[in-house]
Amino acid sequence: MPGDRKKTRYQAQIKTLSELARTTRDRLVPVLEGLERALPSDDGATPADDATAPAAATSADVESWRKAAAAAVEGFADPPSGETATNVARSSLASAVRQLATAVDTYAAAQKLTGSTREAVVDLAVRQALLAARPSV
Repeated sequence: MPGDRKKTRYQAQIKTLSELARTTRDRLVPVLEGLERALPSDDGATPADDATAPAAATSADVESWRKAAAAAVEGFADPPSGETATNVARSSLASAVRQLATAVDTYAAAQKLTGSTREAVVDLAVRQALLAARPSV
């Protein structure tokens, strides 16, 4: 029956997307946790007691985050044709993953800057990370 095939196909798409979401989460939790430690909170508080303290993340940390984010982004390359609902869900998740990868790149760029320019770029990384983690804010 055509309706049963469509339902089975839709269920398979949801299963595949759910597995991709879990894999993506597992890849990105260390990135999110690292950014949370390294970036000031969105209320302006700094991750360290002293606002002039060096960045909490090492270049090795940032490189690790970049690799994890790139792998997560790659997981969304060449999306399969699917039902509208799964296409929208996949697209939304892919957009959040790309936004997080951009936040990591922005944070990395900020590490090479100083003074008010660095602060402005770090603030941008904070906003990008927030958009990735909570797209509705």
